[in-house]
Amino acid sequence: MLGRLLPLSFLVSAGLSGQSVLRPAANPSCTRCEIVIRPVVTLGDQEGEGALHGEPYALARDSRGRFVVAVPSGREERLYVYGSDGRLLHRVGPPGEGPGQVQSVRVIAITSGDTLHVYDDVLGRHSVFGPDYRFVRSHQSPRELSSVAFLANGTAIVAANVNDPQRVGLLYHRFHANGNYLSSFGDSTQILSSSRPSVAVRRMAPSHSGGFWTAAWLYRFRLELWSSTGSLLRALEPEPGWFQPYDQILGPTPERPPQAMLFGLWEDPFGRVWISGVTPGRNYRRGLGQKKLIEGTEVFPVEDPERMWDGIIQVFDPAQGVLLASRAIDAPFHFALPGDLFAGVRTDRDGLLSLEVVSVVLRTPRQ
Repeated sequence: MLGRLLPLSFLVSAGLSGQSVLRPAANPSCTRCEIVIRPVVTLGDQEGEGALHGEPYALARDSRGRFVVAVPSGREERLYVYGSDGRLLHRVGPPGEGPGQVQSVRVIAITSGDTLHVYDDVLGRHSVFGPDYRFVRSHQSPRELSSVAFLANGTAIVAANVNDPQRVGLLYHRFHANGNYLSSFGDSTQILSSSRPSVAVRRMAPSHSGGFWTAAWLYRFRLELWSSTGSLLRALEPEPGWFQPYDQILGPTPERPPQAMLFGLWEDPFGRVWISGVTPGRNYRRGLGQKKLIEGTEVFPVEDPERMWDGIIQVFDPAQGVLLASRAIDAPFHFALPGDLFAGVRTDRDGLLSLEVVSVVLRTPRQ
């Protein structure tokens, strides 16, 4: 285990050599641009086989319009497959340790031919399923992984906090298409610690350049473009606006608003980078429960997340280093799907879960 903080600059040589970090202004540069949101489908029935029996942790869509939802703590199979109309088609991955079985799925991806890749956090295993959801093969993978990006050359980049002596502190791990491990590299501006695993949590998305975009979930708002071989090519650090940086996780109180988080990230066909996240709600105090005393510390539990946080969607032009458009929304979107889709977890009055899927496009003055 990592017993102390290690600066990654001591471990890796990747960096923005000779390049400056771009700092987009907090206000959009395109004042007449508009982010348009349209409903697509709702996943998860109120009752019956299509009901979600646990909180979704990952979402993917294949070329046939099918949605795969990962539910790590589901009472039955851990993967739910819905059609484009929201109807349940399959359940995949019964609990267990055998071939085709899973324990805790937090990361999934779909590649060419609608091949489904399932990453098991407990088993440390990457399982591959065909488009018919039959088990094909499995490989060893890091535990404590938070995201994966499959690049155009077939390479898979996994973000994981690995603590073996050779890779401790290195955040990104390259795997060949056949599952063989290739190399690891890291973020020279970030400090990792085994006592704070949340520092290593990343959102990732393939780039049309052949590399991938990545951003931290917590603490700061910084978008990075990496090459497929581990060189940091570009970085955007937007001016503080909806995301005020912080260095420790603090629970909300009537005097202290909740902290911002980044959930979704993808690059559209025009090279623009989209993000979704949450920022303190205007009426966040109404989302707090009654004060409790836990181990001598006053705690205010979150009883209504939708009042606690407001959602936000933004789109950047990384080539120009500017924020193009921004839109505040009542309910956040937790997942981004390549193309033009975001999805958010919703809870009804009875506590039943569903996923609201929407399309998101940028309307420019010429449209």
